Amino acid sequence: MLGFYPWTKGLHGSTGFTKKFPAVAVFVNERTRIEEILDLVYHEALHMLFRLNNVTEITGNRALEETLLDFICPNGYISIALGLKRTIKISPKHYQEFKELYDKLKPIIKEYFERRRFERTSILEYLKKTA
Repeated sequence: MLGFYPWTKGLHGSTGFTKKFPAVAVFVNERTRIEEILDLVYHEALHMLFRLNNVTEITGNRALEETLLDFICPNGYISIALGLKRTIKISPKHYQEFKELYDKLKPIIKEYFERRRFERTSILEYLKKTA
């Protein structure tokens, strides 16, 4: 679902449930690039997948959920793998809110993706072993 976002900079996404189905909403304007839209859709879809699959280790911890997703997408490792971005850029808002966790997890998540650990183990299993 797309909606109009009147501000010239930025875009906004949200998740929720209709009566039968999960929904991802992204609010954009005519200046929003398709790569930015897709990146945010993936971010919001991951939020929804965590809930649909009842991944309570993540959904029960907002700081962990936002930190992980910030490193994944938008502007994260998955964004780069999909060709949507060229560099990692974390959210300044979330960084300030969860600074200690970001600083702790940054080298672990970087190694997880750069050394392709995802081919052998899930991110949650990897974090349990290393964090």
